[in-house]
Parts: sequence; C-alpha cells; structure tokens
Amino acid sequence: MRRHQALLRSSSYPPPVHGYAPDRPWDLDPEVTYLTHGTYGACPRPILELQRALVAELEANPIRFLTRELEARVDEARRNVAAFLHADPEGLVPVPNATTGVATVLASLRLRPGDELLTDDHEYNATLNALDAVAERAKARVVRARIRLPIRHPEEVVEALLAAVTPRTRLALVSHVTSPSGLVFPIETIVRELDRLGVDTLVDAAHAPGLLPLDVSALGAAYWTGNGHKWLCGPKGAGMLVVREDRRRGLLPLVTSHGRNDPREERPLLWREFDWQGTTNPTAFLCLPEAIRVVGGLRPGGWPAHMAANRALAIEARSMLNDRLGLEPIAPESMLGAMASIRLPRTMEEDAANDVARSLAEVERIEVPLVSFPVRAARDPGAGAQATLLRISAQAYNEGADYERLADGLVRRGLGTAPAGGAAWRGGLGYRGGVTDTVEVSTAASPDGPGAEQLEQLKFLHRVARMATTARTWEELLETVVDETRDALKASVSSLYLLDRDAENLTLAATNGLDRYQIGRAKVPFGGGVTGRVAASREPLAIADVSHDDRFLWVRGIDQRRFIASMLSVPLVWNDRTVGVLNVQTEQRRDFTPSDVAHLRAIADLLAGIVEKGRMQLEAEERAEELKRIDDARAELIALVTHELRTPLAVVRAYTDLLAEDPPLDGRDSRDPERRERRAGWHRSTMEQVQRLDRLVDSILASVRVGPEPPADLRPTDVGEVVKAAATELAPLVARHRLVLHEGIRLFALTDPSRLTQILEHLVENAVKYAPPETAITLDWRMADGAVRVGVADEGPGIPEEWRERIFEPYARRETRTARGSGIGLYAARRLSESIGARLWCEPANGHGARFVIALPAAAAV
Repeated sequence: MRRHQALLRSSSYPPPVHGYAPDRPWDLDPEVTYLTHGTYGACPRPILELQRALVAELEANPIRFLTRELEARVDEARRNVAAFLHADPEGLVPVPNATTGVATVLASLRLRPGDELLTDDHEYNATLNALDAVAERAKARVVRARIRLPIRHPEEVVEALLAAVTPRTRLALVSHVTSPSGLVFPIETIVRELDRLGVDTLVDAAHAPGLLPLDVSALGAAYWTGNGHKWLCGPKGAGMLVVREDRRRGLLPLVTSHGRNDPREERPLLWREFDWQGTTNPTAFLCLPEAIRVVGGLRPGGWPAHMAANRALAIEARSMLNDRLGLEPIAPESMLGAMASIRLPRTMEEDAANDVARSLAEVERIEVPLVSFPVRAARDPGAGAQATLLRISAQAYNEGADYERLADGLVRRGLGTAPAGGAAWRGGLGYRGGVTDTVEVSTAASPDGPGAEQLEQLKFLHRVARMATTARTWEELLETVVDETRDALKASVSSLYLLDRDAENLTLAATNGLDRYQIGRAKVPFGGGVTGRVAASREPLAIADVSHDDRFLWVRGIDQRRFIASMLSVPLVWNDRTVGVLNVQTEQRRDFTPSDVAHLRAIADLLAGIVEKGRMQLEAEERAEELKRIDDARAELIALVTHELRTPLAVVRAYTDLLAEDPPLDGRDSRDPERRERRAGWHRSTMEQVQRLDRLVDSILASVRVGPEPPADLRPTDVGEVVKAAATELAPLVARHRLVLHEGIRLFALTDPSRLTQILEHLVENAVKYAPPETAITLDWRMADGAVRVGVADEGPGIPEEWRERIFEPYARRETRTARGSGIGLYAARRLSESIGARLWCEPANGHGARFVIALPAAAAV
C-alpha cells in the first residue's frame, strides 16, 4: 500500500468533478439527480484512486505485475470477496460481469435436441438473448414462465416457475434481483424446489452483492454469478462466478488459455482454467476488497446497516411516487431491496420510453431508467410491451428530495394526476452524517363513496370486455380474467373453474395464486365443496372463515393454507346453463359485503358468455384440428396404397402384352384367323381395363392432392364421341346392368376429353355400386341454358336431398344394402369437373334413382 501511495503522490490525475467528503465519497456530478445506481453502479473516488495506482504499477513493470505477482493478488482478493459473499473460494473465479458468467455456464452445457431451458419474463434482455442463441444452436427450447404484474405474494413466482418444469428441463436461469422490475425473487425457495425436481439453477445475481445479505454456500445453487461494480461499488468490469463443487469439473471458460495444462494440482482446477484467459486489465477485481471496506464503513453498523438504510429509502420513495401518481404497487414490500419500480399509467414501447428518460435527463437533470416490460427477448414474436416500468435506486448519496423532483417531472409529463404534496417527507430522507432521518408518509384522503365505487366497477367491466376482444390466446384471456378479478375485489387470489361437458366435475381453468401446475388437472365434484355447491345452486356463497365451515372442500395440491381465511364464490351462468364458478380468497379474515357480492356477480355475468363462447371456439378448433389429422392420415394412406398399385398394374400390362404375341408364321397365313382375332379382342379389352385402372389411380391421387389440379387441356370437343367411347370402354364394368345410350344431336363443348372420360368412369362406377343388377344405367347429352349437359342416371335407391351435396365431400358415403362406397370417387369427380370449368351436381331420376349432371361450357366446332 505504501507503494500505491507513493505512486499517487508522484502522479498527476484529473481532479474530481467536485469535492467529496469521506462519508459521501462518490465523484458524481452535483447538478444531476442520479437515481439509477443499479444500472452501472457508481465507484467511490478512493477506489478509483486505488485502481489508478494499480494500473500505474502494472504499466511500470508488466512482467512483474502480471507474471510474478498477479496470481497471489487475485487469490487474496478472491478470499476477501468469498468471505463477503459467504462462498467457497475454491469455487469462485473472476469474470468481467454477470452476463459473462451466464454465457460461460451456458456455453458449457451439453444440450440435446428437445432439451428445455427454463426462465421467466422478468429476466435481463442480454441473458435471455444468450439463452435463445444456445438453444437455437442445440435445437433446444427456451421456456419462459409468465409472472404477471402485480405480484401479490412471492410464492406466485415460485409457482409460475415450477409449473413450467417438464422432464426435459435441463437448467433454470433465474435472477435473484430482477433487472427490468427491480424485484427480489425468493431465490432460496426457487433453488430448493428446482433442485428437488432435479433441475440445476443458474442464479443471475447481477444486483445482489451489496444490495442484499448473501450466503451463497447455503443457497446451494449449481451456478451463481454476480457483479462487483453495482452495489459493491467496485470499478467497472469486476464480477464473479461461483460454481458448486459437483459442477466444477465440467465448466470451461469462454477462452481456453495456459491454465488448461497447468500441472500444479495444488491449485483448484477452476482457478487454473479461469484466472488467466489472456492479457486483460485485472485491477477491477483486485479493487473489490477495498470497495467492500470503504462502502461498509460509511455507516455505523457496517454493511447490514448500509443495506437496510438503502432499502428503507427505496420503499419510502416507491410509496411516495405511487401516491403522487395515483398508482398501485407492482409487488409487496417484502420483494424490495434498494431498487423499486413503479408502473406508469401509460404503456410505451422502447423508443417512446427512451424519449421520456432522455427528457428527464436533459430538462430535469434526473437520470432514471424507463423499461418497456417485458423486455424484447421475453416477448412472443410480434408482441408489444405490456407495461412501462420506471425503476428507482436508493444509494447513500440519495435523499428524499431527489424522488420528489422525479415525481414533479413525471406529473409535468402527464404521467400522474395527483397534486404535489400528496405524500410528504418529514425532514427529508437519506444519509446525513451517518444518521438516517425518521420518515413518515401522510397520504391525502381521496374522495370515496358509492358513486366512486360504481365508477370503478364500470371501468373494470369495460376493461374486461375490451380484453375479451384483444386477448391473443385462450390461456391469456383466462389469466387476465383472474388477475383483473383479484385486483377488483382486492383479494389475495382468484380462480376460475369450468364445468365439464358431462356436468360431473368442475375443472380448474385459471388461477393466479394457487398451483398453476394443477390447471386442467384439479377437479371439484359438482355439488361438492363451496365451488361445487355454488355451481349446483347457481347462488353466490360468502364464507368469512372457511376453516370452520364444513362446506369447504380442501383440494390437495391446490389449496394453500395462507389463502383460505375467507372466500367468495359466484356462479357463471349463460343461457340458463351453469358454465363455471369464479372464486376469490383472502389471506386475512374478511366479511364480504353485499357490494362485494354484487361486484363479483357483475363480473361473472359478463364473463359467462365470453368464457363459454371462447371455450366453444377452442373446442371447435380442437375438433377441426383432429379432423384435419384424420384427413391427413387417410390421404397419406390412400396415396401410399394407390402408389403401390402402380407396380402390379405395370406387371399385368407387361404379361398381357406377352400373351398377345404369337410366334411369326414364316410367310403363311394363320389357320384360325377367327381365334386370333378373338385373342386380339381380349388383349384390347384387358389393356383398356388396365388403362382405366391407371386413370382411376390418377383420380384417387388427385382427390388427396394438396393444391390445384395441373392445367387442363381444354379444346372444342365432340361430347357425343367422348361419351360413346367411354361407354365402349366401360362395357365390362356394367356387365350385370343395362347400359343405355340416349344419343342426342352433335354438340361441342370446351373441355379436356381425357378428364371428361375420367369423370364419366367415376359416375358410372358409382351407379354400378348402388343400382340393383339388371337395371338400366343411362348416359345422355343435350344443350340446356347455354351449356352442354351430360347425364348419368341409374335406377337405384336415389339420394335424399340433404345428402346431394355431402356426397361430393371426401370420404362421405351412404351405406346401403346394395353397396359400400369408399367416399373417394364422387369427390374426385367433383375436383376433376372444377379443373375443366364444369359444374357437377346430383338430382332425382325416374322418381327413385339418381342422375348426375356435368354442365360443360358450349363451344363451336372448329
């Protein structure tokens, strides 16, 4: 240290921006109100002077400093930092910052396709980006638990995360103190419960060192990483990564350097790998012990008193700002440290929020961050911000008047409605010569009464109605319903149960305080318990103390004792039918008033139709999706079978050709020309049927083809010639029927002869299936309404009017005593008709049969 002091005396450094005192050693611009310590921190002047001295020493002899002395210096700093964090020094290594610590752990994971990385929507944008990048490379999946604001109890965070765990979850990335919302998560419970499920936790503790009392070893997380430049007030670029003993061997630094083959087994492997990753400036980490000493000495009572005072200032500042701006807190005080966020009354995207922050900085000289929540990386594709959060920090250089100036600036920008003086600081707040002033907050009474209450209820119902039209998914709709209901009734938890279609049970559909894992699983019998009784009676039920009411049915795995003091339940009834039950519960005993009951009934009446219609739509979509899957499976099967028919058809064609070939007669005539001609006729008939089967396969494949038919070869065609040629080819098919041809005048139509023949084949084959043997199948053509109409009529049972369109649908078929159809032929005929610009329909024939009509565009003969 004497060497450092000598270097300081012999060196020239820029003077401080302003004079500073030992009890307020920050070198911050006195013209700026700095309320964003949590963003980049602020390093006290004595620590900066130490770092400059260390840099000067390094530059005076880099070989001595980096090669011969650095290792011992890092070990000494490590021991001090580990002692402050209550961490095992053998598992602690320096990193530039917590983001690097996160990236280091993620890079060491050996993920497989389909693995899941769990996180939540309160995380830091950069670390979420790192998760996405790692998952994309490994074809894994990032699962983001949704933790909605406001949060009523820390257990909501735990429940949301645990509900998102699956057997594929490999790692959970969770902040101890969230960056966007500034909330302290119940990290001890989270780590313990995830560990119980076999999931490692990577704790992003960027804000935790110096903001909260820590015991990293007792926490037991697989990985923990924090910053030294924020609340420890060290220089920028000082962070640490702590790895549990059983996870150290598999962890590698982002840069592999000399320590990889360092033979010294007395040094922990983690130190050898991480302590040297190339030439950097190590002085930031070396200054952390001095930062711990300096900042811990600012108040009597050391670090515990310092952290408690900062937290008290943040809590009081949040309360004043919410009162001044007419806002509700986003979380309970138990989830606050030295940072707090308020939810502004206007939701802004990043550019607009940055403009407000820039205006506060340039006009009011106040530095404070505004965050569009959730951050971009936490949103679904195309989704916008759900809220705008303003996050304040409280450090020893802040005082109550700083936050009053912020409130004034926000009100001037239309971000609050309460007048100045809505909350007052008595004597100010903040560090004053080692003594924290006593603070009392007085809130001006707000007008209250039946009119105001009804107005609030109407506003709420309007929000719910608007929400029903803007919710992107069924799940989002139900989540918002229970959240808004809980807030409207000032309850601790709300839950929605929907009556199953069999009316035997009610199933949990949404909740914001119970175990979300039970959504869709937990059931209450119709008529059983409070929920079931309300569903059966269709009358509301209020219970002030459920612990002494035998109507309350405890549901294991859902109900939590802290939420069962009092309960109010109302039915959802739509079109005189019970849809479900809406419940609210409280942690403390509460006597629900008639106004509470009326309010919840109004919500339920509005929601009943919305929820039931949404449910019906969801069920219809699920049925449609199931039908699509069935249709796809049928199409795939038919396509496969018809494709396989090609091979035997080719073999039949080849052998038919061989059988038709007679040996040459060597210049003499056949002795039996009649026999030879008969065999040639058999050959022609067989080949015609093979070709017909080929066309049938083509038709079947066309019936399952996705997309339009290939272009048709449309040309003026003599319809009679096509019909007569088709009748000749189809003679073997109608051997048990009488094929009657009603020839008309010569007519020309614009069509594709090949496809028209295929259509006729499908229609005649259909008639053969359904018409009794020995009955007539009639083909005719004539001009009607400017079109050439070709008819195929039978004397079968006919087709009822309600079926005359359905029979053209794929796989639609009428089972009769005479035949069983496949449901493909008529569908293929309809598609072929459409491909040539023709219309195909069914009409009655002969009083009891069916007649299919093909209407073709008429054309002149050319």
